[in-house]
Amino acid sequence: MTPKNTRDKPDLGLNIPSFRLTLKQIVIALMISFTIAAFAYIYLNTYTVTNFGLNITEKFIATTGLGLVILIAWLIFSIWIVKTRQIKILFRKQYGKLIGSVGFSTILWGILGLYVPSNGFPGWTTISLGVPIGGMISVSIIGETLYQAIPRLCILAVTSFIIVKPNLVKIFLKGARATAIACYLGTFAIYRAISKLYSKVEPQRSLSDPHVLGQPSTTEVPPELMSPHIRESEIIANLDDMRVEIERDEDGNMIETDEYLGEKEKRLGYFVGVDTSNDDETTNTDSLPDSTQIDDAHKFIQKDKIIIQKNGNKFNRLWSDDSIQEEENVSETSQEEKTRADTWLKPGMEMLVNLEEGGISKEEIQQTSEVIKTTFAEYRIEVEVEKVRPGPTVTMYGIEPGWVRKYKRVRVKDENGNPKLDSKGKPIIAQQEDNTRVSVDNILRREKDLSLALKTPSLRIETPVMGESLLGIEVPNPNPSLVSLRRVMESKKFLNLTSSAVLPVALGRGSDGEEVVFDLAKMPHLLIAGATGSGKSVCMNAIISCLTIEKTPSDIQMLLIDPKRVELTPYNGIPHLITPVVVETDKVVNLLKGLIREMMDRYRTMEEVGVRNIQAYNSKSKSGRMPYIVVAIDELADLMMTAAFDVEQSICRLAQLGRATGIHLIIATQRPSVDVITGLIKANFPSRISFGVTSQVDSRTILDTNGAERLLGRGDMLYQPIDATRPTRVQSVYISDEEIGNLVDHWKDIPWAPRPTIDLHIAGDDSSFLPGQPESVSDTKDALVDRAIEMAHRHSKLSTSLLQRRLRIGYPRAARLMDELEDMGIVSPSDGSKSRDVIIS
Repeated sequence: MTPKNTRDKPDLGLNIPSFRLTLKQIVIALMISFTIAAFAYIYLNTYTVTNFGLNITEKFIATTGLGLVILIAWLIFSIWIVKTRQIKILFRKQYGKLIGSVGFSTILWGILGLYVPSNGFPGWTTISLGVPIGGMISVSIIGETLYQAIPRLCILAVTSFIIVKPNLVKIFLKGARATAIACYLGTFAIYRAISKLYSKVEPQRSLSDPHVLGQPSTTEVPPELMSPHIRESEIIANLDDMRVEIERDEDGNMIETDEYLGEKEKRLGYFVGVDTSNDDETTNTDSLPDSTQIDDAHKFIQKDKIIIQKNGNKFNRLWSDDSIQEEENVSETSQEEKTRADTWLKPGMEMLVNLEEGGISKEEIQQTSEVIKTTFAEYRIEVEVEKVRPGPTVTMYGIEPGWVRKYKRVRVKDENGNPKLDSKGKPIIAQQEDNTRVSVDNILRREKDLSLALKTPSLRIETPVMGESLLGIEVPNPNPSLVSLRRVMESKKFLNLTSSAVLPVALGRGSDGEEVVFDLAKMPHLLIAGATGSGKSVCMNAIISCLTIEKTPSDIQMLLIDPKRVELTPYNGIPHLITPVVVETDKVVNLLKGLIREMMDRYRTMEEVGVRNIQAYNSKSKSGRMPYIVVAIDELADLMMTAAFDVEQSICRLAQLGRATGIHLIIATQRPSVDVITGLIKANFPSRISFGVTSQVDSRTILDTNGAERLLGRGDMLYQPIDATRPTRVQSVYISDEEIGNLVDHWKDIPWAPRPTIDLHIAGDDSSFLPGQPESVSDTKDALVDRAIEMAHRHSKLSTSLLQRRLRIGYPRAARLMDELEDMGIVSPSDGSKSRDVIIS
């Protein structure tokens, strides 16, 4: 086909734009022209109408004043914003400055209302007299008086500054706090100075002053010398109306007599009022007591001022023994009431410290996002930072993979599939873009390059995150912050958990900033591992403290095992403990076996009631609730070195069968090797926490995956609950020694209610070896020595574990039997962990 020849228009070299008027534009132009013509006709041809328009104009100007300039400026700014199409940018990013500008404009308009011209504004008529240059609107902004104007303008200014610069709020609060403290200290110093000055100026008067004798006065008697009747009534009269007669016996001792009072009135005190109604003939000189009588009265008081202290109470010889006995009975009754109560009083949150959590600023987040995009762009990998979740230790950046863009040149074809030709008959070539999504493997391969660009040795990349199709990059914060236990326990997520959970625990805060909490009853057991100083013991203390705050001793009982002797021993004395914190490793095996016996007893009890778990039993049982039992072991490696077989067997059996009976284990170790955390233990502990470890092997031992070797320490953990397929990064909560001391003191000081008793003593444990008995009893011969000797005759080698299995006893007793056989010369000395040779025939 041959294209048709068309005639080209001549090109004169002029770029003349073509205008096309639409019907809408024509209508708008006609309306504007009609409006202008109408206003011109009104103001030029009709006087009445013109006068009416002038009145409207004058009222408008009197209302707005020079604020009309501000309105016009804002109108011009609005037109410019609409024209440049920057409304979305303005309202998304600069809305604070926009609101602040409105506030400053209002302040400027209000300032115009402070000046009122004497003859009105130039060009105004009589209606503008007494109106400020800012118009009536400025008066409504600042008020009618100067006392109203200044506070309003100050409030508007401060509010506008805060909206424009939110950081000024902290500075303002710090300044206000410093000013308040300075005012308080100044007022207190002035008060103390005035008090001291007043005490120096006030005259000191005594009974020996002759000027005082002419005036009525009273003698102050110490409260220890007063009987209860004197304290509660006004008995002592003026000294002028009192007379004290002092007589002495043959030995020179003073005898108190009073000829005017009966025996009943003498009990009221030492000073007795004298009736002077019949002594009219007595002169004024006789009515005044002399100095000798006053001195004798003081001597009389000083002689009998003998204070006796008994049971912490003060009294003198005038108090009867009956009143003392009553006070003793009251004190004993109050002491009994203090030690007994019907219900337990839980500690309040005020015992915990509410630490201020830091964080990463928006500028640092923006800078890190730009570094991530730039670094990947240098390797031709297109990514976009879609979401950012700042956390206490690390910040998670949600990365969306971009596109791999490839371009190729193809021929343009028409509808019939034939190539299109240009005016010169050549085929038209177009450029086509072919996009392919960037693979995740390409991003993961650049992990070390990104770590170098961000200047951090610890990066962690996972996918997907935040519930979306995003790639998560966890970048450590420049200034990590602590997470307080109180802040997590007061969060909405934890409060919702406590309403339904049996054993709620506040664990920490995740890398996405969300609180991490769990129910220990659903775990049902927890395995914690981490190197020394990584925060393992602090995490265990936080879990125990959280349980003691939320649950009373009637709900939960604990068995704490601490071979290190310093981590869990501060909890000694709280009513939650079944027994004091166990620090001796040779007692652990017997206690674990006693716990197994308690577990089997609970199964028998639930079998009789016809229930399947402890929750159903507590809801149906009428005899009493069955408390939950939490076993916390701080260092498993030390126990495995002492009696590996018995410890592993007991732990595994408790982990397998303990959930239904309310027994839950929390085990921690700083050496997560295969000889400590065996396969049986790992299989029965589905919920695990790993703090920082030294190698990938330890990370795989505890979590079956890498990542724990890159943690930052100081509470940075990987938490893998029973219902999660992979671990999540969490910053553990922090609790100080002072907070633990406050909790322990609370449980020690409050009245104790009845609590359940759990006996972990097993039948195979020999009571003759208890530490409370004398040494002569413990040195007696064991009852099983004869059976051990019979076993030695039947075997050529003998071991402690063999004695345990055949005699069905615990490890400590079997070890003592082995020592006795060695002392008798039946077996050879110990050679490590090997069996001992029998050296008798």
